[in-house]
Amino acid sequence: MANVLFVLPWVYHDENRRDYDASQEWRCGPYNVLLILTMLQKAGHRVRLVDLQREVIRHLGNVDAALGVLTAAIADLKPDIIGFSFFSVHYFEVQQAVATARAACRKLGMAPMFIAGGIHASIDPRSTIEELGFDFAFNGEGELGMVALADGATPLSVPGVVGRGTLSLTGCAQPKGLQVQHLDDLPFPDWSLCDYAFYAAPSYARLKVRMTSSLDLMMGRGCVYHCTFCAYNALSSVRFNSAEYLVDQVARMARDYAVNSVYFLDSTIGNNRKLIIAFCEEMLRRGLEKQVSWMANIRPNQITRELLELMRRAGCCYLFYGFDSNSQRVLDLMSKGCRVEHNEMAAQLHNEMLFPYNASFIAGFNVAVSIPRPD
Repeated sequence: MANVLFVLPWVYHDENRRDYDASQEWRCGPYNVLLILTMLQKAGHRVRLVDLQREVIRHLGNVDAALGVLTAAIADLKPDIIGFSFFSVHYFEVQQAVATARAACRKLGMAPMFIAGGIHASIDPRSTIEELGFDFAFNGEGELGMVALADGATPLSVPGVVGRGTLSLTGCAQPKGLQVQHLDDLPFPDWSLCDYAFYAAPSYARLKVRMTSSLDLMMGRGCVYHCTFCAYNALSSVRFNSAEYLVDQVARMARDYAVNSVYFLDSTIGNNRKLIIAFCEEMLRRGLEKQVSWMANIRPNQITRELLELMRRAGCCYLFYGFDSNSQRVLDLMSKGCRVEHNEMAAQLHNEMLFPYNASFIAGFNVAVSIPRPD
């Protein structure tokens, strides 16, 4: 049995923050990390999560106090493996947390394996190892690979694990970790492994017009689109759960964690229209739409009025779009596979239907734009 400690970095804008109001916050939970920890636990390993985002908030923005929680967890668990999962935006926070963890291990005479996963580690394993202080980086999905490591496999024998000796390959050329092909074979993440109430705290930040208590899940992995600015395909090939699996998970989350809404983390749920329809029909068949509302991201070229009407009947209360630009030239440079007219149609439909939504634009996309000089 291995002792495995996972660490989530904090968000820099929470540093020195004393005015935290959970009713005005929307924080997505560590769904994928909890899934890995759940699989490790089911394989007989001892696991713990140190959520530094939560600890920084709990300690009124005091990073040193939050890192003290990490030091204490290392002393208590005596981990064989210390794993981090993070985005590039967490670079400096991870660097500080790894240095703290290494200092704690040296003081205790321990030498656990330090391994990083997530988008940054997959795209840039070199900086992950050489600059952030990890022994290994993991490229791709980590569920099967982390279980293999905890079971005692030699790190570089595990597909997806990158070490100093294999850094000659670029991130994209590195072999990826083994994937669970049938996503319904995965267990439901055990949210009790974290302080799920921190993420599910009733808040107006999601819908504005009413307070919701929400946790997260995913309809599938990967994306059929390859937008130039998006790293979503760096981890996963395209696969999906079944509607029955998803609705079972929604029912469990409402029952066990007392949430009244769920949020789908997928970059877009519209990659599988048949699945959306089947999910909606199953929600309606079980009457769950009366208990649990749901929110999701979707592309503007993946909706119709009929689909929106079905989704709303099945409990969908909010959608988020990446309009990204209202210039067709820029959308084409982004490889969006989408037209300005799709953005306008989505906005018009939502406004006509009084269906809550938001949309984002990317300011200053990295292309040279020639502006005509006035005569």
